[in-house]
Amino acid sequence: MIIVEQETITTGWLDAVENLLAAGGDAFTGIVHVTKPGEPVPPMEVRVRGLLDSWLDGREFYDTQTVANTIFPEFFNTLPDENEAYRRYRERLWPQIRRIRANSRGTYFLRLIGGRVEDSAAGELLNPLAIAIQKLRAQLATGQPMRSAYELPIYSVLDRNVTMGFPCLSHVSLKLDAGRLHLTGFYRNQCYVRRLYGNLLGLARLQVFVARHAGLVPGELVCHASHAELETNGRLGSFRALIKECRQVLDA
Repeated sequence: MIIVEQETITTGWLDAVENLLAAGGDAFTGIVHVTKPGEPVPPMEVRVRGLLDSWLDGREFYDTQTVANTIFPEFFNTLPDENEAYRRYRERLWPQIRRIRANSRGTYFLRLIGGRVEDSAAGELLNPLAIAIQKLRAQLATGQPMRSAYELPIYSVLDRNVTMGFPCLSHVSLKLDAGRLHLTGFYRNQCYVRRLYGNLLGLARLQVFVARHAGLVPGELVCHASHAELETNGRLGSFRALIKECRQVLDA
C-alpha cells in the first residue's frame, strides 16, 4: 500500500513514484492526497513537469497535458458559461477526437457529460456533470447543504468485457466542506509513470470547473488507485535517473 500526502501535484507525484519504486514497482492500493492542488505552481515545479514531459515525449508516451485533457480540457476553465464547454466538446472536439483509435471507447470528459460511443447517436442525453453542479447549487441555497451527495460514475456495464485500457478511472466523488469542494478520483488501475501526473492535473482542473460554477472554492484532491504500477516498458534505469534529477530540482 502506498499512501502519500503533499501540498502540490508535483510533490505528490514525485513522492508517490519514489514510494512505488521502493515497493518494487507494484502495489495494491495507491493513494495520493494533494492538499492544495489549485495553488500557483512554483518555478521549480514547472521545471519538474517539463523534465517529465521531455522524458515522456522522448519515449513516445503522451505528455502530462494530453493525459490531463482526456479528463478535462484546460481551456474550458476560461469559458464564462459552463454550457458552452459541453457544447464545444460535443460539437467540435469529440468529432475530431473520436477519429483517434485510442479513443474508440470514448474519453473521460465525454462520459462525464453524458456521452458514450455506444449511445452517441441517441436522443437527448443526461449530463452527469451538469446535474452535479445543479445539485450543489440547489443544496447550497438551502443553507444546510448535504455534504456527500455528488457522484460522477465513469465505469459502465458496457465496459463489462474490457480487461485493459480505457476506462481506468471508475468514479469521481465530490464532497462539500464549509464552502470548499473536495474531489476524489477512483481508479481500478493506474500507471504512475505515464498517467499519474496528468491524471492529477485533469482531476484538479475538473475540480476548479465544478467549484467555480457552483460558487465554491476548490479544496483537497485525492487520487485513489486500487492497483498502482510503474509500467516503464523496460526503461526503469532512465526513469530512475529522471526521478533523481526531479528530486534535485525540488531540493535545490
